[in-house]
Amino acid sequence: MENFKYGCKKEIKDRRDYKAKLVSSVEFPEEFRLDMPKVKNQGMVNSCVAHSLSTFLERYFNDDFSVGFIYGYRPEGYSQDEGMYPREALKTLQKVGDVKNNIFDYNEEVPKIIQMVNEKKDYLIDKAQDFKIESYARIYSVNEIKKCIYSGTPVPISIPIYDGMRLDENGTILEGKEIDGYHMMIACGWDKNGILLQNSWGKNVGITGFVRLPFFYKIDSAWAISMKNNKIETKVPFLTKITKILKKIKNFLKKYFQKIRRVKKC
Repeated sequence: MENFKYGCKKEIKDRRDYKAKLVSSVEFPEEFRLDMPKVKNQGMVNSCVAHSLSTFLERYFNDDFSVGFIYGYRPEGYSQDEGMYPREALKTLQKVGDVKNNIFDYNEEVPKIIQMVNEKKDYLIDKAQDFKIESYARIYSVNEIKKCIYSGTPVPISIPIYDGMRLDENGTILEGKEIDGYHMMIACGWDKNGILLQNSWGKNVGITGFVRLPFFYKIDSAWAISMKNNKIETKVPFLTKITKILKKIKNFLKKYFQKIRRVKKC
């Protein structure tokens, strides 16, 4: 697909990632599909992560949301390069939120989109506060992906793209030898042949904008997103709990010894 970009960066494993609390056992139908918002088109901008996550919000809040704010919000510590790490974009949605599309209707490339967001950052952050996600957890299996979808929650998924993402006549993604990059789409169902993904390359690619991911295809990252009133819950890993406790102890001791030093100077 020469006329489209990808833009998802390969994620690393992080033991601090939250874990998803999903129902223990489910009997799945052979086919299942969620109703989804309109298919978008990212064109030649590396904004697939922002497209997927804004689509997620659109399904939940039943409104149009900004791609540009998610893609352009890059505080210190975030990658400042073209494309996005899914974890950073999800962190933005949890800590800041997203704005409605009528407030910031842009799909521009980095660094221009970063500059555009920074020019109105305080205003945009204020407008984003009502449209946050609760939390997010990395999931690793087709079974977990199906559980989320079956509960009514689509799943952002990033995959390696081989040879420009070739599709067969049924819209099924074909594997290849050379990885061109990574692409995020949003899983919204399945059939007997694979997971159904809503893409962000317009309605003319795949089957009216949707493609099929074979069950055996390698997934780089998949994310269960918890919202108010949805059925996805997350839990903090034990290591993360210990790290937070140790950080609190460290900060307490730092303040304590600073106080002792001030007293001695007096």
